[in-house]
Amino acid sequence: MKRAVTLSERVTWALAGAVAAFVALQGVLVYVLLAGQEDDLVDSIVLAETQRLAQRLATEDDVFPAVGAMEMGSNLRAWIQ
Repeated sequence: MKRAVTLSERVTWALAGAVAAFVALQGVLVYVLLAGQEDDLVDSIVLAETQRLAQRLATEDDVFPAVGAMEMGSNLRAWIQ
């Protein structure tokens, strides 16, 4: 024989479900927002370094070393073979 579900049990399950849904929604929103923010950040870093390298190519004769590591700024490093 089934026992009846009390009002307090139903409220408890409803609150637990609401909290779980809210937390899941927050997680999805944070993931989407941070993924977009990361893409924008990477794009701006690559653009800044590209502009800096193009400026350096326009003003200097010997930009690249013949062989070895080359510092391309604080965020990038290149290895020329």
